[in-house]
Amino acid sequence: MRGSGTFGTVANGISVSSVVELLLTHVQLAEEGYGLSGERGAHSEIHQLLRERAPDLTGGDSFKGGFYDAKPEDNLRRTGRVYAGWGFSQAFFWDRVYTDMGHSHRLGVDLAFPTLEDFLVQYWEGHFLDRRDVNDLLSMLWTWQHGDIGQTPGFDGDHVKALQSIKAKLIAMPAVKDLYFPPEDEEYASQYIPNGEVRVIPGVWGHFAGSGDCAVDRKWIDDVIRELLAG
Repeated sequence: MRGSGTFGTVANGISVSSVVELLLTHVQLAEEGYGLSGERGAHSEIHQLLRERAPDLTGGDSFKGGFYDAKPEDNLRRTGRVYAGWGFSQAFFWDRVYTDMGHSHRLGVDLAFPTLEDFLVQYWEGHFLDRRDVNDLLSMLWTWQHGDIGQTPGFDGDHVKALQSIKAKLIAMPAVKDLYFPPEDEEYASQYIPNGEVRVIPGVWGHFAGSGDCAVDRKWIDDVIRELLAG
């Protein structure tokens, strides 16, 4: 199983259409390029977070140096619990939104968890135990850390030049309370994209505003995408 990971997209996959996923992936890759190349000091915190996540995935006896036969479930459960504090905003937890999250279009079920522990076990641990593989996640972490669009041939390490080369009309949609990629990050990148602009998703869902789980956020994103495609 080692080395067989599929990278997938860096951004949250919006289930409403492949077009949304493509757009968010494009924006997210741009953010990761300038953020992890050292040009933006605020992203050093994310870089440190990624370094700290690897031991969550590789610790314990079940990992076996990556040559495991059975899925290291304890490692995935630990990782899920850590990410729980980053995927949603503080206000999401303060308001106990997890007790009534509404219907998830992505999962096709109503989401409601009576306690925080239920939410952590069923939603977050379940999220990582579902279809995720530890080696795949490690590959994604490595890609995230080393992603730098400035290193694309022809840009000589200049992430600004790389962003300026994007000609497509682009709307970046950060969530107002995203702990990974706050609106300020998108605004920084979009200023260099000739046809780029920023629309901030309101609400308390944070990074998971783009997950397809929140009906309100999903409609908000759909409306922006329809506007973009109609333009």
